[in-house]
Amino acid sequence: LIAKGWLQRARRLLQDLEPGPEHGWIRVWEGLWSLPDTGASRRLGNEAATLGRSLGIIDLEMAGVALEGLALVSEGNIGEGMPRLDEATTAAIAGELTDLAVMGIVCCFLIYGCELVRDYDRAAQWCDRVKELCQRWNIRHLFGLCRTHYSSVLMWRGAWAEAEPA
Repeated sequence: LIAKGWLQRARRLLQDLEPGPEHGWIRVWEGLWSLPDTGASRRLGNEAATLGRSLGIIDLEMAGVALEGLALVSEGNIGEGMPRLDEATTAAIAGELTDLAVMGIVCCFLIYGCELVRDYDRAAQWCDRVKELCQRWNIRHLFGLCRTHYSSVLMWRGAWAEAEPA
C-alpha cells in the first residue's frame, strides 16, 4: 500500500514533463503491482514497451514486453503470452539488456509464467540458459529474484538437493 503513495508522487512529479524513461518504469512497476488485474497489467506493460521502443531503451521495452506476456499467460492466453516472455528472456540472455535487475525481472517473469501453465520443460531449458549467464558474468543474485519459482522447476526435474538451498 505504501508503494501506491510513491507511485502517485512520481506520477505527479512527471505529469508536466515530456515522456521519458521514468514514465515507462512507473508503468512497469504499476503493472507488476496490479497483476491480479491482468487487463491493467497488460495495458501498462504494452505502454512501457511502446515507450521503451520509441526511446530506444531496450531494457524498458523488454520489461514491458515481459510484463505484458506474464499478464496474458495469467489470463490463460498462452499462445500470445509465452512468445513475449520468450522474446524478452532471449534479449536478456543474449546480452542486449544492460541492467542486471531488469534481466532478473524478465527471467523471473518467464519462469513464473512457465510455472503458471505447468510448462516445466520450457522453464528448465530457460533456467539452464539463465544459469549459464549467471556463471559467465558471476551474477549470484539473479536467481534470488525468483527463487521459489526456480525451486519448483528444480523439484520437477527431481533435483531435490539443488532445490532446497535455492
